Amino acid sequence: MEESDESQGARRLVLMRRRALGLLCLAALLLVCARVGSASYPGLAWLAAFSEAALVGGLADWFAVVALFRHPLGVPIPHTAILRSRQREISRTLGRFISENFLTKEVVAAQLERTDLVALACGWGRGQSAALSGYILSLLPKLLAALNDAEVSAFLQRQFERQIRAIPLAPVAGKLLGLLTAGGRHEAVLDEVLRMIAALLAEHRVAIEEGVKAELPVKWFMELFDLDKSIADKVIQKIYGFLRGIEADRAHPVRVRFTGRVRQLVEELQQSPGYLEKGEQLKDELLANKMLIAYSQSLWTELRGHLSERLAGPDPEWSARLQQVILDLLTAVEADQALAARLNDWMRELASGLVDAHRSSIGTLIESTVNGWDAESMSSKIEREVGADLQFIRINGTLIGGAAGLLIHAITLLLSRFF
Repeated sequence: MEESDESQGARRLVLMRRRALGLLCLAALLLVCARVGSASYPGLAWLAAFSEAALVGGLADWFAVVALFRHPLGVPIPHTAILRSRQREISRTLGRFISENFLTKEVVAAQLERTDLVALACGWGRGQSAALSGYILSLLPKLLAALNDAEVSAFLQRQFERQIRAIPLAPVAGKLLGLLTAGGRHEAVLDEVLRMIAALLAEHRVAIEEGVKAELPVKWFMELFDLDKSIADKVIQKIYGFLRGIEADRAHPVRVRFTGRVRQLVEELQQSPGYLEKGEQLKDELLANKMLIAYSQSLWTELRGHLSERLAGPDPEWSARLQQVILDLLTAVEADQALAARLNDWMRELASGLVDAHRSSIGTLIESTVNGWDAESMSSKIEREVGADLQFIRINGTLIGGAAGLLIHAITLLLSRFF
């Protein structure tokens, strides 16, 4: 089982305290030995000077370090237990210091500049794609329940109407017809029309024959020699021949006139004010159609019913599809370097702007959080974090004090020779 950071800090603090205390006790022991043996061994005066100054320096720095967190030896000496007695001022200073020096837009932007936020977000999203898809699917029923059917239907109808009104029907029809003409596909339309006419002739041949007979002069004479049927057949055959001629001859005058008329119609549809006005009238008639209005209003009801039915229970198919959509989207974003760069810039600007806009609130949050801690708990927390390093002040104070004692002893001996 891994040891927590707090436990490690407490254990290190105890270890460093023991080392500093051990060094201080060693200085005291050396001082006693040097004082006892200095009468017999004058050279021990140097050791006495070192150990005495080391003991003083160690005690002074011990007092300074302990005074930050508590009263030394439990004695309420003024200006000790500084963190506990000045908790409010410290929390305010800490909050202001962090907000003014770490949370400015420039500092945050400089830090984020070295971070690929898109890669981090995509990596996280890829690892959490299953959870994301499940979360989104769990939100959809709640979203559907929160929506007002009448408002959504009205919104869809307005959007439908706006989209239709935004379409210039006549120019669009002209462009479509122009594409048909440019590809020569209008010829196929004419061929189909010719075949339809031929089929109608065959279907209504008897009626056509009767019509031709009715228009012939001297009917009794025609009927006597059966000329009426012959003439009707020839008329129909002439029509058939005319249609076959148009279909077979790609340069037939009828085809040429048809192509010219289509091209003229394309131009008129795109430019003629009359056709533009007719297109707008057609849109008005279309939007006023009751069946179309009823359909647009029922669209949301049908869609909601379908979604509610699919979301009524766990649907592995939808979850898998949504998860794949998420993965495909993340892959596409990472693959598009230009898009990724724009997203990075946007995310950095957004993050740095948000931090800068709320840095005073963050500073206040830090202040209120620290100020809300129990004074003793706060002091203990900080001591566990930095107390081990502060023990080096005691160790260095003991050693530097000893060195200063040697220097003072040397200067004293030097001056004693002249005075």
